[in-house]
Amino acid sequence: DIDEGDRVRVVEIKFEGNEVFSDGSLRGAMKYVKEAGLITRFKGTDILDREKLDYDLHMVDNYMRSKGYLQARHGEPRVEGIGRRRTGFPVLPLPFLSSTDEALRVTVPILEGKVYRLGDFKVTGNSIFSEAQILAVIGLNKGDIANGEKVSKGLFENLKKFYGNQGFIEYTAEPVPTFKENPTNPNEGIVDFEVTIEEGKQFTLRRLEFVGNTFTRDNVLRR
Repeated sequence: DIDEGDRVRVVEIKFEGNEVFSDGSLRGAMKYVKEAGLITRFKGTDILDREKLDYDLHMVDNYMRSKGYLQARHGEPRVEGIGRRRTGFPVLPLPFLSSTDEALRVTVPILEGKVYRLGDFKVTGNSIFSEAQILAVIGLNKGDIANGEKVSKGLFENLKKFYGNQGFIEYTAEPVPTFKENPTNPNEGIVDFEVTIEEGKQFTLRRLEFVGNTFTRDNVLRR
């Protein structure tokens, strides 16, 4: 015995506590949960899914950290009903273009913290690439705004690929940040990174086999 009830759509996504980042820029970092509109109606992104909302809010955190706010984070979102609203394309009130639905407001607390600049960047455990090469892969220099996205992508994607090209397919990295006050600017901080790299063993290919190929020979697939 199913009682579906009324369809509920997200019509407002608001943020609290943000001063540096506008609500629009934070909403722009979200991908799977959007405010109700004509496009979101067809994509289904104006329907509240808590798992998708959690993913999107982590993307909001990553966006703020990519701007140097490494300690920025979101709080527990509040979801409240605000009555019935017309959503979609109200100029042409056609069934597929607009409707009147129960509406939700999602309010997300934000803690921005302060912006950080890169201080010392020390690497241990590396033998294939030097510390200077690793810094070049990350693309940041001392004194630059500490782009958390660049640090993460450099260590866990780009360097993993470079080590893998040399046969070190078990490469791992563990960065440990240390946050400090900036003596020359109280509105900014300095972050030092100490990165421990585990290169593992170097592997070479011994044999490459295929299964399930009935028309194409192995040597063709290898080539």
